[in-house]
Amino acid sequence: MQTIAIAGRKGGVGKTSLTVALASYCTNLGLKTLVVDLDPQSNAGYCLGVEDLSHSGTAHLLLRQSFLPQQVRDNLWVLTGGIELEGGAIQQLDADELALSLQNIEADVVLFDCPPGQETLERFALMAANQALLCTDSHPQARLGIARLVNYLERRRQTQRHYPRWAIAARIADRRRLADRSLVTDLQADYPSTPVFEIPSDSDLFYATANGIPLLEAAPKARICIALSSIWKWTHE
Repeated sequence: MQTIAIAGRKGGVGKTSLTVALASYCTNLGLKTLVVDLDPQSNAGYCLGVEDLSHSGTAHLLLRQSFLPQQVRDNLWVLTGGIELEGGAIQQLDADELALSLQNIEADVVLFDCPPGQETLERFALMAANQALLCTDSHPQARLGIARLVNYLERRRQTQRHYPRWAIAARIADRRRLADRSLVTDLQADYPSTPVFEIPSDSDLFYATANGIPLLEAAPKARICIALSSIWKWTHE
């Protein structure tokens, strides 16, 4: 089972958009895909077209209660987030609780959409994942968030504890801005041993997520599909 965390300490850097785009890419390959939404706002569920966000979801999975993944397309299921993820019972769980809870899940690919500013929930995903995509844009706070994430993962690697293999997903919002044009090369210079994938701003992706339609169904030739193909190849290296 392929398990991928999509993380980034700052909001607005494209975590959920990348999660739902990658989910669409995987289902288009015929892979049974589960999106685990760790965001109390349940944005991934909304963007994938879940009609009822009140169903039992990720919080119930973590607490070993009855949970119900919702099927939204062929080969695509979602465990919704929700305000329950901010409860005290969740915050007190061990960091490996999500990994343990997923042991009996039958899926080819599991994607974890991490919320911003929720390090406990983010840690659940990182400890359950084989790979992690660290999302950033050119904003200084986003770059700082990536630095902190990389430092956390490096510490785990140095102490020989579980850590996911990671890459950076660089969201390019506006190529007319120097900070955006130079973002990929700047990140490659800062993290020379880490793969960096350019994620273009894509109106097709915005349309698909706003309307709850999988990307490959709404726009199979969207520009972001090139990046998704490169990311998928990296996950199998």
